[in-house]
Amino acid sequence: MDIMALRNDLKEICDKNEAIVGEIYQKYDLIPNLTVSLYHYTKIQGVRGILDAGAIWATSVDYLNDASELDYAVWLIEELIEELIHKEIKSRGVEEFGVRDQLSRIRYELVEHRSRSNYFVTCFCDEDDLLSQWRAYGQNGGFSLAFSADKLESSVQRLNDHDGGVIDTKEERSCHFGKMLYDKSKQRGLVESVLKSCIQDYSTWIAKHSINKDQLNNELYDKKDSDFRELFNGFAQYWAKTLLRFVTLFKHPAFTREQE
Repeated sequence: MDIMALRNDLKEICDKNEAIVGEIYQKYDLIPNLTVSLYHYTKIQGVRGILDAGAIWATSVDYLNDASELDYAVWLIEELIEELIHKEIKSRGVEEFGVRDQLSRIRYELVEHRSRSNYFVTCFCDEDDLLSQWRAYGQNGGFSLAFSADKLESSVQRLNDHDGGVIDTKEERSCHFGKMLYDKSKQRGLVESVLKSCIQDYSTWIAKHSINKDQLNNELYDKKDSDFRELFNGFAQYWAKTLLRFVTLFKHPAFTREQE
């Protein structure tokens, strides 16, 4: 088996998938309108901090008012993976190409990456005078600060392009700028789109190299063939990270009024 050819094809699949991710952002309206202003609600201490630092600092999701926000999205993705495993397991073709096992790996990598990674967010709102936001920040005097959406997007891009310093690696410290998605049916549809794309790519990848069920089982679980196992784990890690890009853009439908 040509490990180098498998590795090159995997890289090509991941590169091509970036276009699919962009299409998903478009389809589910996750791209902010860059011609408008976005508003950041904060208290006087927040205004002082922004002015003193000349920057907006993101907050760890573990210290948000509702620390379970990120976990909501992870639970939803896990639930859908479980549904797909039970649904696809009935298909003989899926069984032969090991898609069930690959979905299980993605689920494992999803939870592992979430547990060992820190996520930081900063939130903006479409409305400059929203009651739900004033309830949170206007108790003792609050502020609604206007920012250019276009400049915010440019700032995020500069962070991703930065080489060294605060941003150590593009892979582990990438930044994303997007609209929140509150509709659970759309959240599920988005995750299903990503997972189905993964299944299609995985099946094509295996079929292209004529790997049958017996070869897959023998090579995958043979501890001596670490290169082969590393490729399969790498595939799962990539798709888990692709799913996690959307995690910070999912919120429980109960928070719809926040319009972030």
